Amino acid sequence: MINYRYNARLPTVITTRYSMEEIMEQVESSVSSRLADNKLSTIYNIRVPDFRTDATAASSQKKTPRKTNTKRWS
Repeated sequence: MINYRYNARLPTVITTRYSMEEIMEQVESSVSSRLADNKLSTIYNIRVPDFRTDATAASSQKKTPRKTNTKRWS
């Protein structure tokens, strides 16, 4: 799939928790080289804590109740 979309120059969004260096080391070279091609790829590194395992972030965020609209349409 990646090869087809790469050759056809179709937009493809790939999200991963791995860095580009880790992808280059772990993924087959034919795929990783296509992902790293600067002529066709734009890489965005977004660093955020893992909300699933970061217990301190989850406990520090307080949920506020939403205001609900109690009016009914007539």
